[in-house]
Amino acid sequence: MKVNKKVLGTLNKCYALAQVEFDGKKYLACAAEKEDPCYLYDYEGNFIEKLWDGPGGVMSLEQYPNQTYPTLLATWKFYSPNNGADSKIVYYLRKDGEWQIHTLCKLPFVHRFGVIERNHQKYLVACTLKSAHAFKDDWTCPGRV
Repeated sequence: MKVNKKVLGTLNKCYALAQVEFDGKKYLACAAEKEDPCYLYDYEGNFIEKLWDGPGGVMSLEQYPNQTYPTLLATWKFYSPNNGADSKIVYYLRKDGEWQIHTLCKLPFVHRFGVIERNHQKYLVACTLKSAHAFKDDWTCPGRV
């Protein structure tokens, strides 16, 4: 295997990556762990556009398959196990050349998710690191799937 390193851009605390496909082309979405933007690059390494400015806290990023309009799912506002009570899963819908944001669900402390398919039905599976906390480093309320 031959590997070539290429710097595409700079993103403070880049944490999540996803392949995104629309208009017959493939792209790479790069999102930040903290309060920073999400960028889109083509496979040649060219900057295409900024998808959003923030708020960040993106732990998972995935394109929802087979939609009429390209749809990108992302966790939002999970900054740390002690700062994730306002976390949620959002989706970006690309329509008429613009990305529109929508909240799919509020899910405190959501860390990871994935879309699976069974018997032609799609399911969103999400996991939380904990279900609540009363103080910093409180792990008395376990996470859930």
